[in-house]
Amino acid sequence: MSKVEVTYLSSLTEGSIISSAYYVAEVFEKMTRDKRPYCDVHVRDKTGAKVARYWGPAADLPTFSFAEISGRTEMYMDNVQLVIDSCKELESSDVDLEDFTCKIDNYDTFTEFFETILDEVTDPTLLAIYKKIFSKSFKEKFFDCPAGTGLETGQVGGALLQACRLVNAVNEASRLHHLDQLTKDLLVVGSILAFSGKPSCYDHVDCMPMQTVKGKLYGETASAYQRLVLALVMLKQKPTEARKLAKKEDDEDWQLDEEVILRLSHMLLSARSTSFESYTYHPGAVQPCSVEAMILSHCLRTQENITSALECVVSSNLADNNPNDLMTPFDTKTRRNYLKNNDLQL
Repeated sequence: MSKVEVTYLSSLTEGSIISSAYYVAEVFEKMTRDKRPYCDVHVRDKTGAKVARYWGPAADLPTFSFAEISGRTEMYMDNVQLVIDSCKELESSDVDLEDFTCKIDNYDTFTEFFETILDEVTDPTLLAIYKKIFSKSFKEKFFDCPAGTGLETGQVGGALLQACRLVNAVNEASRLHHLDQLTKDLLVVGSILAFSGKPSCYDHVDCMPMQTVKGKLYGETASAYQRLVLALVMLKQKPTEARKLAKKEDDEDWQLDEEVILRLSHMLLSARSTSFESYTYHPGAVQPCSVEAMILSHCLRTQENITSALECVVSSNLADNNPNDLMTPFDTKTRRNYLKNNDLQL
């Protein structure tokens, strides 16, 4: 059976007559001043998205499905607008899904880079955790997973793209601040695990990025942390496998490092909870209190002005009257204690 053809949204020009398949994402019904119903219709294909106009009630239109749309284009506020005359719902079998599948640029390059991320990680506990979570099957799912429902984040490889960008950002922070090897390792593995909740939270349905029920009810942070906890349980139940993944087969006394687990867990739980540049205390929020957690939290938002924030750790260390404590004194400006790192250089 022949497929319904697509006139790509990116190619629409003023004054055209359109008969094309599109994906109708959402429909919002509105009213004119004289009480005439009209709809803003969000349509998509692999080249992008547009808000089309339909003069009529929302009940006439399908949502979250493919549709054969007939209409015309006209200029509206200096943009080409698609005006829908009729809209017939289609099955996914009626269209060529390649017309709606958008993949990140240089997908193969990013997958190759991802495979090399662990090359400079030396901590055995982090190696074991990463390898346990990122099994071959999970890695394949992660590579194709969207990072959200937007035009860029919703692409095949969206999560992969964001993870690779974050790894590059934290690696630059590590170089700039001359971090010790364990902190570097934590930043690399923590950056990847920060996105490990994406496959549980987002998926492609009929090639369209959608948030899953778990994504709505759990969120990315909880999903990523749950994945970490399950991996730790399995590693502790199978010490032989843990030693193999950590490259410690010859050391029967080797065990997972609890301090590393604590620092990694803190990174994941604090990464998206609050910005360390926000000095307002939020009861119940896990604020980033270690160097690696602050860098990760910061790089998830921006890659600029990180030095001023890390100076808080240095000043707290310098003012430390309790050198045997794990945490620094309470910083009245940022309203928190910090996990000590006396090797940090700015």
